[in-house]
Amino acid sequence: MTRSQADELSEPVVRAYLDAEDEILRMIAEQLAADGDLSDTSKWRIRQLARAGMINRAAIDIIRSYMPVVSDETDELITAAAMSEIAYTDAAFQRATADGIKGIATEVPAEVTAFKVMKRFKKQAKHDLNLVNTVMGYETKKVYRKAVNEVYNAVHHELGRGTASVIMGQESLQSAVRSTIRRMSKDGVPVFVDKAGREWSAEAYITMDLRTTAANTARQAQFDRCDAYGIDLIEVSSHMGARPLCAPYQGRIYSRSGASGSTKDGAGRTIYYSPLSQTSYGEPAGLFGINCGHQCYPFVPGANIQRYFPYDDEENAKAYEKSQVQRKLERDIRASKRECMMLDAAGDKEGYTKAAQKLKTRRENYKAYCKANGLGTQNERTQVYGFDRSQSSKASWAARKSSAAGLTSAAKGGTIKTGRVNNPNELVIKPNSVQTTNNGSSAFSEEAKKRLYDFEKSNIGRKTERALILDSKGNEIFKKDSGLESEVKFTQKEMSRMSGAVISHNHNNGTTVSAEDIQMVIQTGASEIRASNSQGAYVFRLPQSKYTPKKLETVEKRLVEFENKYAKSNYIKVVNGEMSIQEFDYYSQQYAVERFAKRYKADYFFEEYE
Repeated sequence: MTRSQADELSEPVVRAYLDAEDEILRMIAEQLAADGDLSDTSKWRIRQLARAGMINRAAIDIIRSYMPVVSDETDELITAAAMSEIAYTDAAFQRATADGIKGIATEVPAEVTAFKVMKRFKKQAKHDLNLVNTVMGYETKKVYRKAVNEVYNAVHHELGRGTASVIMGQESLQSAVRSTIRRMSKDGVPVFVDKAGREWSAEAYITMDLRTTAANTARQAQFDRCDAYGIDLIEVSSHMGARPLCAPYQGRIYSRSGASGSTKDGAGRTIYYSPLSQTSYGEPAGLFGINCGHQCYPFVPGANIQRYFPYDDEENAKAYEKSQVQRKLERDIRASKRECMMLDAAGDKEGYTKAAQKLKTRRENYKAYCKANGLGTQNERTQVYGFDRSQSSKASWAARKSSAAGLTSAAKGGTIKTGRVNNPNELVIKPNSVQTTNNGSSAFSEEAKKRLYDFEKSNIGRKTERALILDSKGNEIFKKDSGLESEVKFTQKEMSRMSGAVISHNHNNGTTVSAEDIQMVIQTGASEIRASNSQGAYVFRLPQSKYTPKKLETVEKRLVEFENKYAKSNYIKVVNGEMSIQEFDYYSQQYAVERFAKRYKADYFFEEYE
C-alpha cells in the first residue's frame, strides 16, 4: 500500500478529530471573551476557572459525537488495507504460475489470512484511539485553565502591579484574549503525550498512527501471504526525498529470513540480496517504521524484474528538505485559519483583520514556494473545520481592507513589505514606457547587474524576506534580513544611507511592489526599488526631481482611490459569481499600482530573468 493510499484511507478519521479539536477551540475562545465587563480580574478569573468542569464535559460530548464516524472509518481503513494487499499479492502469484513458474501455490484461503490480520490491527487501532479520546478530553481542561491564567496574567502585567482590585479594561482583556487565541491556534489540544513529555497535536499523532496502522496491516497481510506461498525475497520501493534512516536501503532486494546471496530475475540478470534484519527495519524512524513512505513487493526469482533503484544521496536530501518546508507552510496556513475562526467566535474584529492579513500572506508564500520548487500544492492539507467558503471570503475581504487602510511607515524607521499577487505576463506597463530622469539599475555595469541578479536568485525559496542596498554604481552599501517572512524593517540611520540607492528585496509569493515599498522610495530618495521572485523582479522608479516627499506622502490614499475605481465597475461580477474574491483582489491591486505609476509618471515594469 502506498503512502498516498494510506493517507486517503486515514483522511476521514483524521478529519473527524481535527473537526472535534476545532469545535473545542472555538468553544474555549467564546468562553474567554465572555464576562468582559466584570469589575476586576480576580473575579473574572475565579468565574472562568469554575467553568473548567463544564468545558471538559462539553469537550467529551464533542469527541463522542464524532466516534461513530471514527469507528466505522477505522474499520474500513484496516479492511481495505488488508484486502487490497492480499488481492494484489495473490494476483501477482497467479500470474507467475500462469507464466510457468513452478512451486507458486498455497492451500491457505485468502479470507483466513485477512481475518487474522484484520482482527489484530482493529484491536490495536481501537486501543490507540480510546487513548486519544481520554487524553484529548483531559487535556482540554488543562488547555482552558492555561488560557484563563494566561489572560489573567497578561492583563495584570499590562495594567500594573497584580492585586485583587486591579480594574479590568475591555481593551486590555481583548488584547490578552487575542494573544492567547493566537497561541492556542498554533498549539491546539494535545491528544498524546510521549515518554519524553512531548505533546502531540491531533493532526500529527492521529495521521502518524493511522498511516502506520494502515501500512502495517497491508505489509503483515502481504508477508503472511508470502509465507503461505513460500516466498522469502522482497523488493523495497524507492523515491526522491526519503528520510535519512530509510534512504540507504531503498531500491534493493532483501531476504525476510535473513539469507544473503544472489539469484536470477525474469530477464536472466544476476540480482543480489541481503538480510532485511541488517537494515533499519524495526526502528521507529527506519524502514517501514512510523510515517515511512516505502512499500515492499514480493520478489519471485526467475519471474520478477527489479523495478526500483537507489537515488543519489545529495539529491534525495534536498528533496526531503523541500518536503519538510512544504509541510511547515501547510501547518502555518491551518494555524492562521484556526486563529481567524477563534477570533471571529470571540467577536474580536480588529484581531480578526490582522489574522486574516497573516493568512493571506501565508497562502501566497505557500503557493510561491511550491511553484519555485516544482511541488504541487496540496490544499486538502490546509483545511480547517468551520473555515468554509463563507469564512474564506470574509477573511479575504478583511485582508484586502487591512492592506488598503494600514500601509504606513513607522516614525523612527521604515518597512518594505510583501503586497498582493500579480501576474508578470499581464502587466501592461513596459520598460521605459514613461521617460524619467532616474536610471536606477539600468545604468549598472554588466558585472554590477550580475551581482544584483545573483542576490535576487539566491532568495528563491527563502522563508524570510531580505534586502540588498546598492549605490548608483551597483556597489553594495549593506544587506538586511529582519528574520520576518513578509517584510524587512529598517532603522532611521539605515534609511539615511539609501539616497540614490537601488533597493532590492524578495517577494517570493510573486507579488508586485507594495505601498510600503513606494513609500520607502519617497522617504529615502532611493532611485529604484525591486521586488524579486522566481521569474524576475518588479521595478519601480519615481522621477528624482519632479515630486517631493510631501506631495506623495499619502501613497496608500492614492492606491485606495484607484482600487475603488476598479471596484465600482467590477464588484457586480463578484456578486454574480463571474469573478471570485481572489480574482477581484488580484486584478484590483494590479490596476491600482499601474494607475499610480502612470499618474506620477513613474517607471514600473517587470524585468524577467534570462
